[in-house]
Amino acid sequence: PLVKDTVQIAEKFRAAVMSVFNRCCAGRDEAARYLRSDADRHASPTFSGKDKDGHILASNAHAYFLPMPDRTDPRYVRKVIVYARVGFEPLEVAALRKTQVEERRGNNKLLWCSRLIGLDDNPSRDLHLRGPSSTWISFTPFIAHRHAKRRGSMRDIPENTDDPRGSFLALAAREICQTRGLPPLLDATPVTAAKNQLQFYEFRRARRKPGNDAYTRTTGYLRLTFEMPITGPLCLGYNNHFGMGLFAATDK
Repeated sequence: PLVKDTVQIAEKFRAAVMSVFNRCCAGRDEAARYLRSDADRHASPTFSGKDKDGHILASNAHAYFLPMPDRTDPRYVRKVIVYARVGFEPLEVAALRKTQVEERRGNNKLLWCSRLIGLDDNPSRDLHLRGPSSTWISFTPFIAHRHAKRRGSMRDIPENTDDPRGSFLALAAREICQTRGLPPLLDATPVTAAKNQLQFYEFRRARRKPGNDAYTRTTGYLRLTFEMPITGPLCLGYNNHFGMGLFAATDK
């Protein structure tokens, strides 16, 4: 699959994992706590981001589904990393082990299979995702968590009038980092796409979900410098649980 379809790949993989999880729970007494009160099925809060009543979880601890580009040809997705700060329960691990995603492209059939690579505090084998580092640079487009206020006393006044889009992106990143309790940002600078990196507007950034307005939100690439080193994965902004707003650690 193409990297530009990152969000759609993440959605498809998440849907497959949740479907397998429901089947893994069938007939198990220990699965009673996963039974949704608003539907006749089992759902993991870690995978779905919702509690048993279907309400969206206030914390940001549920799973991230992060499609990763191939190292040889970064136009294509090589793997999907599933990461959650809270870890995974036994039934969730069982679902991850059994997940397969089938996709048809014309007359060709693609089959994605999952492979467990670790259940510890090492979220991936990719050092550029794990850190630690004080400086992080956009790996996928960062999408602002809110729209710019253009009127009224609370309007957003660009710090750099020559680049109002970049100024608002930097402001949005600062707001999110403060809300997350991350170390203070010393700098948030808009950057252009690196070599072999797609332009931010080439990504299909919206989910297949009513009301998902990713295309109307300010988007771009950033370099973030924190007061002290932090560990990743670092995912910020709108649709960040589906691969957008992923940052990579850098020494530059």
